[in-house]
Amino acid sequence: MNFETLNLRERPEFAETCAAWVYGEWGCQRAESCFQKVLTYLNSAGPDSDLLECRIAVNGAKPLGMACLKRVEHPDRPDLSPWLGSVYVHPLFRGRKISYNLIADIERQAAEVYGYRECHLQTAIPKFYERLGWAVIDRVRDTMGLNADGWFLMKKAL
Repeated sequence: MNFETLNLRERPEFAETCAAWVYGEWGCQRAESCFQKVLTYLNSAGPDSDLLECRIAVNGAKPLGMACLKRVEHPDRPDLSPWLGSVYVHPLFRGRKISYNLIADIERQAAEVYGYRECHLQTAIPKFYERLGWAVIDRVRDTMGLNADGWFLMKKAL
């Protein structure tokens, strides 16, 4: 399948779809979250925001997946920046390397546009990211209360 990755600001008509993905995958787990907050957050992306970039994979008029570059992600680790987050590919399009391309795109943006030398993420699936050159450096608590053991904290040099 052919697809391209681009900034969500270039295709604002996909903002609601991306917000639904984020809300459905992670946001609905938080008591203080609502779909409108997620949509507002995604639409706030830019160099002066906590959400630096939201990149999407698209095939023509069809959004396939997304990934974000966030200035901050975990409240216990304000010392770390930036963060890869909200990596999501619609289930119908998984297994086609779309997530790999989105992650590589975020890594490029972090290094080339924003000048970062490393990036961080939190995940329950470290093996997936280890294949892409990320390394586990610690554990962080799960702020949503889904995983009593917390999440793996990972880092990658850019």
